[in-house]
Amino acid sequence: MTWHVRNPGLFEKEKALMIERHPGFSMTLEGPPPGIVVWAGEACFLDESGDCLRALPVRICCTDHYPDEIPLVYEPAKTLTIQQCGGHMFTNSALCYGNRLDELLKPGKITVANVVDCVNAFVASLWCYENTGKWGPEHLHADWAFIDHEINVKRIDKRILCPCGRRYIYGECHYPILVQMLNMLELNMLGMPIPRKAIRIPPNAHCPCHSGRKYKHCCISKHKFENFARSPLFMFIKYPELNPSLAQIILERCIFNNDDLERLVRKSPIARYFGNLSQNSHPAIQGGSYRR
Repeated sequence: MTWHVRNPGLFEKEKALMIERHPGFSMTLEGPPPGIVVWAGEACFLDESGDCLRALPVRICCTDHYPDEIPLVYEPAKTLTIQQCGGHMFTNSALCYGNRLDELLKPGKITVANVVDCVNAFVASLWCYENTGKWGPEHLHADWAFIDHEINVKRIDKRILCPCGRRYIYGECHYPILVQMLNMLELNMLGMPIPRKAIRIPPNAHCPCHSGRKYKHCCISKHKFENFARSPLFMFIKYPELNPSLAQIILERCIFNNDDLERLVRKSPIARYFGNLSQNSHPAIQGGSYRR
């Protein structure tokens, strides 16, 4: 039984909300009865005066498990390609417009109207790419968004449902993909395997956070229980104080390497760490080429 049959009250609320916020979208039931709920219309990027700078016809398909699963959004004209979108599209041509880490798509808050708002933001980022060659500053592909969250916000529990919106736990869904991606970056994009011993600190040594306490009584648990503690690349982006000399090398190799990686690094602790230090205040950046 599909969601709109199981929960007719929610279905009516969804239709009323779409009429209020996005009246340009129309709803149909497609496929054999009772059908799949599909909303069709144009996602738009509006300027300050309300004029549309970029429109993108889309179809929003609510799965049988909606709202527990995030709707799939397709571009029926197929003017975009995976290559053109820089990875912002899944292999089934569904747009990667957001995930459960987004405020509008969190469990209990998701509505089709919120999905349209997120797709509008995707179109704004697409407009930036088409006019500047760069994706919008806040737009990261789903995989990168999870790494960004783990670096800048907090660790994602591997036992919960994956933030991608599918009905699989994080540890069995995107987590293995991210481990593989970090390994690939260390070997191929950085051009150097980073030895794990570079992030090993003797338990009785002074903690690198400069608290004055022994490492075993300070940050060891925080570092040890990171999801990606086995990835030196991840650890240095999030905790550059572990080894500032090597962290600076990684920063310089990341910063002009890849659009998503560069955007991730520029907003991460490693960029703030070196940006907050004067040129002569730390031996790790003396004579270095990195500039804020």
